[in-house]
Amino acid sequence: MKKNNSLNIFLGILYYLLLIIGFTLIFAFYFFLQDTLYITNLMFCFSQVLFILFPWLFKYIYKKPFYQSVLYSFLAVIICTIIFIFVNIFFTKTLLIIDEHGGVGEGTSFNGEYYNISTSFAYTREGKLIGKAGGWSVYEIPEDINHNFIVFRSFLDNWAAVKESYIIPKSGNINVIYIDNTRYTNNDIKSAVDFLINEDLSESFKITTTDICSEGIYIGYEDCPVGTEKVGELCYINEKLVYIKSIKYNNEELENSKDKVYTCYVVPEKHVKAFKKVKYIPKNN
Repeated sequence: MKKNNSLNIFLGILYYLLLIIGFTLIFAFYFFLQDTLYITNLMFCFSQVLFILFPWLFKYIYKKPFYQSVLYSFLAVIICTIIFIFVNIFFTKTLLIIDEHGGVGEGTSFNGEYYNISTSFAYTREGKLIGKAGGWSVYEIPEDINHNFIVFRSFLDNWAAVKESYIIPKSGNINVIYIDNTRYTNNDIKSAVDFLINEDLSESFKITTTDICSEGIYIGYEDCPVGTEKVGELCYINEKLVYIKSIKYNNEELENSKDKVYTCYVVPEKHVKAFKKVKYIPKNN
């Protein structure tokens, strides 16, 4: 009896130790070294629960001694892992666009379209995985159903890109506003931003400081689904909401100087209420 108990304990510890090591390696491979589909992620999570329960299922359902249940569990884990790998390959090939000749580099492309790398537009987050291009995973941007804007991601890098054939509107009606990577489409915030960038603001003051904590305002015109034009910054200074227009330096020496002069335009009270709906605006004393 003691011998069986010792064997049960040894095999039980060995099974769960190997299970933890295996889970860690698989988790690192599928979630960090390469990107996966949501459906395979759900399968992965479900399989982990099943693997943990295998020894007890064999023991109580099939009335097997625990050491036999552990041995059966080892075999079941191997079979399920092989099935999981093949199912993942199947879904990857059927649900994703595989472009062996695409990717980031000289002539960045995906699915027969050329893209220009850009860091100058704002969006909320990366959406679902839509394809593979060379050694890159390609993600959609949720607010752009036409995939004019996409994200290329590898293990070490990620690049936002815009389709070369897409003409970004530079003027017109404001379609969307981004502040602190949060998307706003409500009319009162649109009206407030439109006022700030197009009207002469009477009340202003200047401050000289090494740096100022503020959030950029990005807008998309007409049918543009993301923010492509940075039109200024917002922050609170001494409890006043101020608008700072985009700073353009005349020379490199001024740009790299420690102290910079900021012209701060006080947001009129009638528009302050609209900006209270913004989730985060930095405060400076």
